Amino acid sequence: MVTGQPVVQGLAQSKITPPKPGEWFERSGLLGKLATSTASSRRIWVSAPGGTGKTTLVRSFLSADPRPLLWYYVDQGDHDPANVFFHLSQVAQTSGSGGPPLSPLTPEYLPNLPVYCRNFFRSFYAHFAAGCVLVFDDLQEGPGETLFGTILRAAMTELPESSNLFVISREEPYPYFARERLNQSLAHLGWGELRLSLAETRDFLAWLRQSEPSPSTIDRAFSLTQGWLGGLLLFSASPDEAPLSPQFPLERTDLLFDYFASDIFARLSTGIQSFLLQCAFLPMITAGMAEDLTGRAEAREILDRLVRGNHFTIRVPTSPESYRFHPLFKQFLRSRAGRNFGPAELALIKSRSAQLLISNEQPEPAAELLIDAKEWSALSNLIQDQAETLFRQGRSQTLMKWLDALPAELRTADPRLCYWRGSCLVAQDPVAARQELEQAFVMFEATGEKVGSMLAWATAVYAITVGWGECYRLDEWISRFDGLRERYPDFASPQIEALMVQGILKALTWRQPYRADLPEWSDKLHRLIVANPDPGFRFSAGSDLLFSLAMVGSFAKARALRQQLDGELDVEGVTPLQKLSWLTSRAICEWIVLDQSGCMATLELGRQIVEASGIHVLDLRLFGQGIFLGLTTGNIPLVKGLVASLPTTAPSDSLDQAYLYLLNTELSLIDGDLPKAIALAEIATEGAEAAGSPIPLSFGLVCLALALHRNGQHEQAVKVLERGFEVCRGTNHFTSVFCFLDAYLAFENGENDRAQTRLREGFGVAAQQGYLNFYPWRDDIMTRLCREAIAAGIEVDYAKHLASVRNLDLSSPDGPKLTPKEIEVLGWIRHGKSNWEIAQILAISERTVKFHVANILTKLDAKSRTQAVAIALESGLIGDS
Repeated sequence: MVTGQPVVQGLAQSKITPPKPGEWFERSGLLGKLATSTASSRRIWVSAPGGTGKTTLVRSFLSADPRPLLWYYVDQGDHDPANVFFHLSQVAQTSGSGGPPLSPLTPEYLPNLPVYCRNFFRSFYAHFAAGCVLVFDDLQEGPGETLFGTILRAAMTELPESSNLFVISREEPYPYFARERLNQSLAHLGWGELRLSLAETRDFLAWLRQSEPSPSTIDRAFSLTQGWLGGLLLFSASPDEAPLSPQFPLERTDLLFDYFASDIFARLSTGIQSFLLQCAFLPMITAGMAEDLTGRAEAREILDRLVRGNHFTIRVPTSPESYRFHPLFKQFLRSRAGRNFGPAELALIKSRSAQLLISNEQPEPAAELLIDAKEWSALSNLIQDQAETLFRQGRSQTLMKWLDALPAELRTADPRLCYWRGSCLVAQDPVAARQELEQAFVMFEATGEKVGSMLAWATAVYAITVGWGECYRLDEWISRFDGLRERYPDFASPQIEALMVQGILKALTWRQPYRADLPEWSDKLHRLIVANPDPGFRFSAGSDLLFSLAMVGSFAKARALRQQLDGELDVEGVTPLQKLSWLTSRAICEWIVLDQSGCMATLELGRQIVEASGIHVLDLRLFGQGIFLGLTTGNIPLVKGLVASLPTTAPSDSLDQAYLYLLNTELSLIDGDLPKAIALAEIATEGAEAAGSPIPLSFGLVCLALALHRNGQHEQAVKVLERGFEVCRGTNHFTSVFCFLDAYLAFENGENDRAQTRLREGFGVAAQQGYLNFYPWRDDIMTRLCREAIAAGIEVDYAKHLASVRNLDLSSPDGPKLTPKEIEVLGWIRHGKSNWEIAQILAISERTVKFHVANILTKLDAKSRTQAVAIALESGLIGDS
């Protein structure tokens, strides 16, 4: 690789190719300062007004550096941070010597952008094992401190000893970097260092004019420009060296530039003026582009003359070679073009410039020009050509900006534009996304566009299941799926088939698990997963299938799926979010079969991925599974630790809110606060019912039924269970749970026939599936049910195995059975000790004491601590002493 010339083609070329070193007035003192700063800190911020030679200085300083030079031009397109990381990824892949994959900035990373940035730059620098020089130029053109401060902080933090980082800007270092400047890890060269001294002004004019200037010329030039390099260039180019008006403050170099440049521009031929004004809208100009735009065959000669004459034009060694105007010069030319050309002519120049940019694979600046020129048809075509690429690269904010620039009446009339706008909105506003996608689907269907209809359907279902607040809407989309299958017996392509099958399985699992064809789609998705080599699809679809099998299907199939995919978790191409989704489904399976060590290992792996990636969108569902494990096995320290690690802010979607209320319902039951437990369970149930999914609603109903029963409200508990049986149709897991609780209540109320029926149904399902854990698990309930099942000859082997695994004592049916720790706690209650005092005596947490007290009250069917002591004394569970 040639030093300073990364070989990057296509989209990224104009963004990351460094300027070509040229003739430059050498300032040995400034170069020495730059060398000293580079050696001491490795991070240099160069700031001064426009036209002070910042870019030329840094490029010349680095001209002999053997390390790869990675030069990034910041512009307005970088308001979408995914653009920054996309272009840098292109640099690493084409100019580096190999390194770890660089993940695009997809939406799940945005809530914790600093972590993503650090991970990205750590991997980015690894592509340059021998070191590199990374330069961010024209920083003032970007989105500002809020975003770029985060990006630069990560680039600086991860910078290896073998590399250097330069920032070039008209602005001084952000206050964000005050700490770095104080500890001298960030050096700063400012206007004071870059402005020329009187002696340097004399030498510069001599170098520029190839003759010694007179003392009066030197004094006048320095007085007018105060050492401003751009001013000296313009001063020297002006034949009469017009005086500088005192009304312009030196720090407003844009105004000063206009003042000088207007005089020089007026002396150019009309043809050259027109050439420059037409080319002003191209961020990077090749001779061919300039010739096509202006019709001048001598375009290269004109551009070379500008470079040789120091007319604020630099060569850039792209392929083919191109030219770039200095930002001040470009700003001046664009302003003058607005005055010299009429609106129609100016719009035509912008439109033609945009088409040249498109043909030269520079769609981002092309889109900006089309928006400025209001060329909506051309912009629509560009969007449809680039949308899939931008979306796949994580650059949805850029795509969204282009879409929103279109007039609403044009955008909403085109199903493809609606489809892409809906796709962009899925992560940030799933409800709005679903609305856009529904509009796209209806229009695609009206015109018989099979591919469009299927893509819109699959993405709409995904949007609903991302937001979770509108699961009831899946009914209409399931119906539309049936219509599509009737209208189009074959899927449009293998890729669309995979999306559609994954979508219908997810829709049926979460909304209609009782559908007779759900197992058919489950088996079909399993076959597609096995046949598809794409690891991303395998884990995305595999997570959905594993969850469905846990709730609805067969654990034998779930085990087979895990055997196929668990070993591929670290295969390249599986994103952190896909890994976390898989681990969440895996933890559910492990919890249900009471694989405690496996579940804990899954949670630990998930924690490592969360910490490494900064992705927290699945924290509640993944670590909530650990909380349920602790609650159903009496591991209160695990519960306490995981609850403390959950986000303190309320979840945004209704199902996650319901899930959080359920966790707090169980904690309230442990604390013995039954009214609070009932209230929380009712809120959780209402939220799940509003969302319209039977799975979380089943969770809420069974939890509410237990709380009501514990509070003595048996009739209300039975009614809740009746509602639960309506809701849980098709979900084996919840069918067994509702049967267990209903059988227990029936035994308690002396309704043995109903109890036996429910017991047979519940144990039959649980034995077939191999369930060993349920929510909510209660030792006293399951002990009673295992005894009754064995006595009635119902799934005897399963009942004995369950009792053995869960350490249930089936030998004492005549009275409640307390654990040794519960007896110990009850003994101290008898002596009048509070929960806090018992915790201190037994060296356990107060919450653990509350857990034991709640179990004691439940097992003894006592309403208070005093009543529990009386029952225990009467039954001989504790002695009088």
